[in-house]
Amino acid sequence: MAVRPKLSICMPTYNRAGYLETAFAAIFDHGDVGFSFELVVSDNHSTDDTPKVIADWSSRHPEIRSVRQPRNTGYIDNYMSVHRLALGEYAIYLADDDRLVFDVLRDVLKFMDEHPGVACAQTPWEIWGVLDVGPVTGFYDLPEQRIFGRANAIDLLNMIIINHVFPEICVYRTEPMQKIFHTPFRAFLFFVHLANILDHGDVAFLPLKYYRIVGAHPGLPPRNSVGAQDAMNNRDGYEAGLQYLALRCFQHLGHTSIPTDQLPVLRDMIRNFMDNRLVATSEMLLANKTWSRASAEFLIRRRATGLLSDEQAAELGHVPARAALEAFLGTFLGMPALHSMGVTGFDHNDAVRGRLLAIRGDARVRVIPSAAAEIPDPAGVLVLAGPHADRQALIVRGYLPGLILYESDIARLFRF
Repeated sequence: MAVRPKLSICMPTYNRAGYLETAFAAIFDHGDVGFSFELVVSDNHSTDDTPKVIADWSSRHPEIRSVRQPRNTGYIDNYMSVHRLALGEYAIYLADDDRLVFDVLRDVLKFMDEHPGVACAQTPWEIWGVLDVGPVTGFYDLPEQRIFGRANAIDLLNMIIINHVFPEICVYRTEPMQKIFHTPFRAFLFFVHLANILDHGDVAFLPLKYYRIVGAHPGLPPRNSVGAQDAMNNRDGYEAGLQYLALRCFQHLGHTSIPTDQLPVLRDMIRNFMDNRLVATSEMLLANKTWSRASAEFLIRRRATGLLSDEQAAELGHVPARAALEAFLGTFLGMPALHSMGVTGFDHNDAVRGRLLAIRGDARVRVIPSAAAEIPDPAGVLVLAGPHADRQALIVRGYLPGLILYESDIARLFRF
């Protein structure tokens, strides 16, 4: 582009052709947004129609610049890559399944124009259960505008930890952003980036919501959530990121390290943050009926740290049985040489089979017939056995002992 755009909208994507169609339409059918922009798209070597969708829209909208990775680099590297390609004065992230509220975004850019010392403007965001329908919730709220620099970096640290803030949605000045962007080994990258952007300017937190995370898109297939995967798998990364942020904030004040008298306080604050994260993650998992195994493991962790009462555990007593079905399916998927699953020994075998299919609709699962009936290659069947199953009779018929799994034994592994 001959004239530098005001804003670069940075969109990493992978195998989301249908979502891209709606995302592009939401941007370009909006009309005049009140500022110039480019849309930078990085295709992480998609195998669906993503390249065609990008090409079709690019032919009509020169604001789109795109690259295609020669191989799948993983989400984080693709995220970092697309931001490094930004040419605008400012840069923001946009997921291919989320939405921008342009009227509010325009106010954030105006604030940045009026505050040249601010290198990054952080904002909370809306969460929409269903696109353009709701329900609508907020991830966190800010009662007022706040600006932090190196001189009051500890105030920033306190706000993040005490208020349980995840600094993920923001508008960056492009030059300082590109100086600090790197991929941490383990630490949660948004805490790391927040710590380092202070080397280049102030950080503002604005009570404006220009970003809308969308849970479900009617007519489009469900997709994996990077945030949910991070919540499940990167607990240590959150703690590492807070430790990184804490050290940098004290160093911004001239300390070489965290003062000894502050260490116990900081440890308690981080532990409280992690306890809150543990509870929040378990609640998120419980709300998703297909993550019972993960839910059970997080509930066990809550129980072990005193964050789950006897009464709460009793109310969630159904989770181990659901987790057992997921674990049974996981065992089957981990043994690709097996050809099918069988259900036997329950009061209602068909109902149990139905529950397995509700978790995975394409599962190859059947009710094992009576002893008089033959089944081809029983040694290739993983059996889910109920309380009335006759293990020895199954073995005599050719089912392998190690492939006969009692539902009660599996559920016991997930008790809390």
